[in-house]
Amino acid sequence: MSEKLRKRTLSTEEIILMYKKGESTTKIAERANVSARYIRDLLSKHNVEKRPRGSWKRKYTLKEDYFKKWSNNMAYILGFFIADGTITRDLQTVSISQKEKYILEEIKIFT
Repeated sequence: MSEKLRKRTLSTEEIILMYKKGESTTKIAERANVSARYIRDLLSKHNVEKRPRGSWKRKYTLKEDYFKKWSNNMAYILGFFIADGTITRDLQTVSISQKEKYILEEIKIFT
């Protein structure tokens, strides 16, 4: 029984460049004829700083480390999320129900 061997169709440099330009590992893998895991491993092997998972789909930018350092503003915003927000694990999204637009604008300034 013979197995069909895959041949990578993109060079390492092309893969790294595509990733740095914001392309997802899944899309790169499709174009390179390999798995997304292969792409992630190749990026790690070449010390390419990886983006947070799913970040390429984000509408808005955010400070990833905002909640790691305690402050009064951080505590207020965390409390706000707990009271008026919903965090879904499966979709990796945060939803906030708030009619007062100024509150959301102030949170945007702090974060």
